[in-house]
Amino acid sequence: MIVVNTVKRIYARGLGMQGKNTVLITREYGPKIRLGAVLTSAEIEPDDPFSGDLCGDCKRCIRTCPTKALKPREIAIKRCVVYALKGPELTDVYPDVRTLTEKFITRPTARSLIECTRCLDVCPIGRETHGRLPVHA
Repeated sequence: MIVVNTVKRIYARGLGMQGKNTVLITREYGPKIRLGAVLTSAEIEPDDPFSGDLCGDCKRCIRTCPTKALKPREIAIKRCVVYALKGPELTDVYPDVRTLTEKFITRPTARSLIECTRCLDVCPIGRETHGRLPVHA
């Protein structure tokens, strides 16, 4: 099995930056992207590393987090709703987070995947392209 740290490679190759909500943010689409990887032996010229700070002084994602799991570019995973929802049997989730998830989030089925996207939803970056697919010639 080959394990590749794609996150570090993504930032180093200029695809975007780590936002204050800890996810990849691109200039065009903000945090509303999905990633995939292809392993190849082809010689590919890398882009320059991303420069700049797309977040600036914005802290919308931090303020909207229902469990206060976010600090700038840092996440307290045991306070994260997504972490709590992925493992109802996890014992290291803070009790107030567990109570909040049980009170406000109902799974349609026992195996349903529920994601908290509040920090993504409030991000103003990429709003003008939200819902449109890129067209490449």
